Amino acid sequence: MAKRILFDISTSMRWSGPPVGIVRVERELARWASRHHANCRFGFFDADSQAYRQVLSEHLPAILDDAVMVDTTGMSDVSQTRRRRSDRVPRSLRTPFLWLTQFRRMALRSAGGWLLKGRSPAIEATIARLQLMIAGKKYRGMLMSPGGGRRLIVSLAALTGALMQLDSDDVVLFAGSNWAHSNAGAIGDWQKRIGVGLISLCHDIIPLLLPEYFRPNDVELLRRHFDRVFAIASLNLVASKVVGADIRKYCAGRGIAAGPVMQIPFGFDLPKGHAGSPNAPPNSRYIMLVSTIEPRKGHCLIEAVWNRLLQERIPQELDLSLLLIGRSGWLVEDLIERLRETDRVLLMEDVDDASLGRLYDQASFCIYPSEYEGYGLPVVEALARGKPVLASDVGIVPELRSSLLKRLPPRDEEAWYQAIRTWLLNLDSVPRADGTFRHPTWDEAAAAVFKTIDEFISLEAPNR
Repeated sequence: MAKRILFDISTSMRWSGPPVGIVRVERELARWASRHHANCRFGFFDADSQAYRQVLSEHLPAILDDAVMVDTTGMSDVSQTRRRRSDRVPRSLRTPFLWLTQFRRMALRSAGGWLLKGRSPAIEATIARLQLMIAGKKYRGMLMSPGGGRRLIVSLAALTGALMQLDSDDVVLFAGSNWAHSNAGAIGDWQKRIGVGLISLCHDIIPLLLPEYFRPNDVELLRRHFDRVFAIASLNLVASKVVGADIRKYCAGRGIAAGPVMQIPFGFDLPKGHAGSPNAPPNSRYIMLVSTIEPRKGHCLIEAVWNRLLQERIPQELDLSLLLIGRSGWLVEDLIERLRETDRVLLMEDVDDASLGRLYDQASFCIYPSEYEGYGLPVVEALARGKPVLASDVGIVPELRSSLLKRLPPRDEEAWYQAIRTWLLNLDSVPRADGTFRHPTWDEAAAAVFKTIDEFISLEAPNR
């Protein structure tokens, strides 16, 4: 019998913010598989049962389009390592307990369930208005998707069926933030008992290599997850050579007999911007950095470079701004405050795809000074839109070929200062788009990913 793929889309179902890279990858792969892979089922890891529930097929498109999400209020910790307040309440009393302690979340969940059923337009309109009143400022953002549409918040039971019964013909596929949303330990137990397999897409292991840039508890959570995954996964997928090398070196150092590592492509489909995009470009010229603001992303280096340029009055004389697009991460509170106070620096969060396309198109050029990357999607995005890019030679960047790309050493402030200064003052030094850069679309990339998976599981026994 052919192996069945159980695609774990717990990350996509739990996510409430703009689709960061990992979420986008999981959704794009799942979207392709739902249309083209007959032997693929989709599951949500139920923390309370420590088992998968099958996602109802009629709701899959809405999940992947970010139109509906699971409300996790009252759910147990997926890893079973932390005990939450609601865990101390008997399961038979948990629902009334949550209505008493989390009334608004439970009311939003209940209203979302009614809207999901779509029984009457008149009733739907009334419930939708009530939702906004109940949500208030605290939860209103959760009811809106980044693209501007409404997002429903519903119970797990509204989107899934019964617990899935797995056997040795099943292979679980990880492609999201599974350290936070699934339990590799449970899959390891199933592997020993019934031969369930695991294939894992690893985006990077940066917190294990540069723990000083992350919270200690997060590093420990990720270490525990990846130690388990690398020990039981029959195949580790990566999107860049550097991540594959990192996995091999890490496992060798930890004495983990990891399965094979194979590189697969990521795709790129960024829609064009349009006049109605809610995030308008700055009035002045600007250079642009797209990245979550985190310690390793190079914002401190760019802050230092920008201040040097300001001292020379170069941005002022050119009427130029530095546009930083991305959510605030961890350990950067002081940096955010300094950036907000720095002259001619603009910060944007929660930018939808259409707006991002427009912002790329009108940027003078893009920069990406990250100290370390597993991939580096913003570099690909910029090149695909014909934008010149100054980028650290990390992640996928060494593998990219484009006349628009200038590679720079990370952490080298002087090199970055000279490169940015030169491109600002000497327009002839800035490369021009020649239309030669080619990157796979998500349809092409996803087809290649599942071809790799199918070929592997047809030849191997993916249960180690």
